[in-house]
Amino acid sequence: TADMKDLKVSSKGLTIEMAPEGGGVQRTEAIGQAEAVTKDGIKMQAEQLISDTENGANRISLKGQVVILTDNRKGTCQEAVIYPDTGDIILEKGASVTHEDQVIQGEKIKFSTKRSDIVVEKVRGSMERKKLGN
Repeated sequence: TADMKDLKVSSKGLTIEMAPEGGGVQRTEAIGQAEAVTKDGIKMQAEQLISDTENGANRISLKGQVVILTDNRKGTCQEAVIYPDTGDIILEKGASVTHEDQVIQGEKIKFSTKRSDIVVEKVRGSMERKKLGN
């Protein structure tokens, strides 16, 4: 178990790459099945978890049987990217989002923990717009 600044990770092990010249942690990769929680309470599990930065923003990349739990939604897919600073979550490959009794599926689903919008590419399923967005 590793308790980093913005992320708590549990896995068999953790590979940590430090930034050159005494910088902080540049990249971490969980070894084996991983479970993690962000400081905002987003829970996740996947076969592969990598935490790094992209254009100065924190990024968590997940692969393999991904499950993401927010306050009111459950996302599942094969690949996902979470940007903890903005609350943006992108699910790909067999993506689905469940909110209460409603399920939406698509090739790619983008949603946020800080906004109510949701974007779905190649949508499948049925939903009531007002319920899924809450």
